[in-house]
Amino acid sequence: MKLATEVAHDLRSPLTSMLLLTETLQRGQSGPVNAVQARQLGIIRAGALGLMSIVDDMIALGTNNRALLHGVATPFSVTDVLLGLRDATLPIAEQKGLDLLIRTPMTHDFRVGNRIALNRVLLNLVCNALKYTDEGRVEVDVAACGAERIRFSVRDTGVGLPDEVLDRLRSSDALGSAQPNSRFSSTTLGLKIVQSLLEEMGTTLAVETQPRQGTQFSFELELPAAAPLGG
Repeated sequence: MKLATEVAHDLRSPLTSMLLLTETLQRGQSGPVNAVQARQLGIIRAGALGLMSIVDDMIALGTNNRALLHGVATPFSVTDVLLGLRDATLPIAEQKGLDLLIRTPMTHDFRVGNRIALNRVLLNLVCNALKYTDEGRVEVDVAACGAERIRFSVRDTGVGLPDEVLDRLRSSDALGSAQPNSRFSSTTLGLKIVQSLLEEMGTTLAVETQPRQGTQFSFELELPAAAPLGG
């Protein structure tokens, strides 16, 4: 595991450079980009983002999520987290011809909690949803379910999770019994990281899935209201 973590760290720098350069090109900062080139850049960015997600999962697994859970809870804007999530994943959705819908019907946007860990959880769930959805949409819903409790859900219209994946998620083993050639092997790794992070934050991941009809992941977090940043 130590060697895998070291390799993952080594892969992070070139992948970060690929993402930054691709974003620069997509924005036209290096010159005009036609429609075909824009689509090709979107494919490159989607692939690099997918690899970065796996790399981050390997690092998190090797360090027991210490980097993501380090520090105390701080005030943050839930909307800002979701906007960042949209910016990071929209190119994947567009490349696959999927709708990405993010809803935030909340009265109190500013909350106190671990923004970094929350962002990692949502990014992992949305990337997985987009990866295994070939048509339709991915929806992210956020709503208050109490004065200090927020419910997050990620729902897709994809293929659904097979029993083998659900069994591995219930397993106490970090990787369960994932097979190297399984289509869902990397998904299980990512969801195990999500489960671990949520458990450290005092909550659990709920799963509802049906074959060829999609999957919904949801969780609730205690996020007390905070004064607006700078206010």
